[in-house]
Amino acid sequence: TGYLTPANLSSYAVEADQDTSLSSFLANGVAVSSGDTVNLPQGSSSVSIEASTTDIFAEAVTSANVDSLVPGSNTVTVTVTAADGVTQQVYTLFVVVAAPSSDTTLSGVLVNGQAFTGALDGTGTYEASVGTTQVAVAATPNSPAAQVSISGNTNLSVGSNNTVTIHVVAESGDVADYSFKVNVAAAN
Repeated sequence: TGYLTPANLSSYAVEADQDTSLSSFLANGVAVSSGDTVNLPQGSSSVSIEASTTDIFAEAVTSANVDSLVPGSNTVTVTVTAADGVTQQVYTLFVVVAAPSSDTTLSGVLVNGQAFTGALDGTGTYEASVGTTQVAVAATPNSPAAQVSISGNTNLSVGSNNTVTIHVVAESGDVADYSFKVNVAAAN
């Protein structure tokens, strides 16, 4: 009640607010609560955190690891310091980045445009006609993140001493090799 004047202004004190609540808490634009788990796809390295304090004089500080996430579980925190500069509350999120795929399997192999149905353990054989010096080999991995390379499908010689190798490297770095023989028919 009354007016503050320069004479009584110095003796007037306002107690700082101890409010550490959040009016809005978002992870990648989705509302979250402390203790929630946020799942991110493979390859994600950051998450956008928006934390708005209820008290405009409170301060919210997000942990630095929001821009350096690793595969697996990451603990991300938002520490709110109230206007009094002392009272704090920590809001925690568990951010899970899907692990890289270790899938090195193949969904299919084509030789000269036809599905290869033989074994890929080195015992399967593709029968090639007389004069064949190379075969076109296409291998499709089950994981779109896997890389495939093919060797041994060129400079073929007569007979079954030709081995084609399909080398698969998964996103995780796991590797697998598949192979089959190409039997080039001899001239009559």
